[in-house]
Amino acid sequence: MENLELETGEEIPAEVIPDSEERLAEIAEYEAGAYQREYDAVKLARHNAYTAPDGSDAVFMKYQRDEATKEEWLAAKAAIDEANPYPVAPKTKK
Repeated sequence: MENLELETGEEIPAEVIPDSEERLAEIAEYEAGAYQREYDAVKLARHNAYTAPDGSDAVFMKYQRDEATKEEWLAAKAAIDEANPYPVAPKTKK
């Protein structure tokens, strides 16, 4: 957003120009969906990491065939979860 220039030549910084109610509603709606977008991105990243050829799902299959230990499988899963933490849910207004 650009600064607003008045007829007097004075400029008002863009950050203090009030938005319309419609624009404020759009901003609020976008911000309300920010948590869900971030959550969905983490969920997808975890899924991709779990199902990667060297991911925890592969270690689980080795565990099922007695080629890996349960601890190795759980450590692989924990590493993915730690690398891709879910966002903290926003507090709901009462």
